[in-house]
Amino acid sequence: MSLVLTLPHSAARADTWSYNIVTTGSDVEFVSPTAIDPGLPAYRLAYQVQQMLATAELIDFPGFPVEVDVTSELDPEFRSGVKLLAGPPPLELVHAEVQYPEDADPSAAGFRSVIDMGLRADGRAFVRATNNVLSAFSAQFPPGSGVFLNIRLLSVRLIGTISAEPAGRVLGSPTTLIIPEGSARQLTVTLSQAPPGPLQVTVERVDGDPDFTVAGGALLSFTPQNWAAPRFATILAAVDADGIAGQATLRVSAPDYAPSTVTVIELEPDCNGNGVPDAAELASGSAPDCNGDRLIDTCEVAAGIVPDCNANGVPDACDLATGVASDCDNNGVPDVCDIGAGKLRDCDGDGIPDVCQPDRDGDGWIDACDGCPDDPNKHSPGLCGCGVVDIPACEGAARGGPDSPTTDAGPAPPDAPTSSSDSPGTDPGPAPAVGDLPSEDAALTAPLEALCGVGACGAPLLGWLPLTALALLTVKTRRLRC
Repeated sequence: MSLVLTLPHSAARADTWSYNIVTTGSDVEFVSPTAIDPGLPAYRLAYQVQQMLATAELIDFPGFPVEVDVTSELDPEFRSGVKLLAGPPPLELVHAEVQYPEDADPSAAGFRSVIDMGLRADGRAFVRATNNVLSAFSAQFPPGSGVFLNIRLLSVRLIGTISAEPAGRVLGSPTTLIIPEGSARQLTVTLSQAPPGPLQVTVERVDGDPDFTVAGGALLSFTPQNWAAPRFATILAAVDADGIAGQATLRVSAPDYAPSTVTVIELEPDCNGNGVPDAAELASGSAPDCNGDRLIDTCEVAAGIVPDCNANGVPDACDLATGVASDCDNNGVPDVCDIGAGKLRDCDGDGIPDVCQPDRDGDGWIDACDGCPDDPNKHSPGLCGCGVVDIPACEGAARGGPDSPTTDAGPAPPDAPTSSSDSPGTDPGPAPAVGDLPSEDAALTAPLEALCGVGACGAPLLGWLPLTALALLTVKTRRLRC
């Protein structure tokens, strides 16, 4: 359950949307019809679950559904809340696992769901219910009645509101601050908008190497009159002589403003321990610094400051900038790493993700791996070739085909080669197949082109294709009800 804090504020500028979603077990989602500007520095997002309604029936008396308000069963933390979040979207407001009854063992609950709320990248709000499970259970129904019944849930409905509005943000610059060991550097602090009154900003280390301290400017004051002028905090990296490039995270925050984080990195005098000061190596070019951040690349990689997913000793960003590695989907990760991690498919093994290769028929199979690149309904020619349907499409239809020892029930051997449903040359015995009914087999032959693409229910379903000069088909006919 995501924990949120309610903050006092004026909602005059808030965009508020009402949602009403119902699930019978499938995933459901509400997306707001309008959007807030996705380019704002920060957002105040709020939500309220006004009602959760359960439609249920008694197992002993099915067919008489009743809708009951079970909102009181929800965890109070899930029913409403507010978050201040720094942009840009997408942003998560709520991620919660919800169940009814709330205090039941999850395996015995009548309803389980994962609820997500937030702001999409395009500025539209969303409410999503996924992994929904509705089942039978025993509980007080209606809640608080003191009567326990065996109940089957049929549907669950969530009704409420979600809102978004612009918010102020405290900004720390630069977002990555590199400090030589034993030295201090200044962090610039600004506000994205004027405060309604006097505002105090806090600068603090929240995790990482304790050698970093806020030596000055831990508390900075702003007013509505002078808010646009930057303030400064002094960050000190103490001498530790451990040979490790330390790293920490600073948080810059203020009440009712979205916070910012700053990464501080300690610049060691000799990070690779080769007896030559790093500054001298960088000045002479004997040690690479491809991103120009005054840290030797191998030291950055070893300390985990920058990613090197292909383990070539060069930061991924530099591999991409120089063309050593490709990033066709522009996600900042070399394609070879996305493919190796299973995040992107590469069906033809050419090192280029499928999402970056042509797919003329738009069926999700790239042309190089699609046996029918211009037929969105087929990935291989099959029996009838590209552009022609092999099997009539009929929901619930069972496809007839030749018998085999693995599909025939009972100990009797399969059909003799003379049977209309046999595959020639594979059946040694004369006994009929015990899995067949006489009414199922029809000794029909037809030209191939007459049977490909048939679409009516009850039409002959394709069986097997004898390799004869006439290219005739033997067909098993089975009447089906659609």
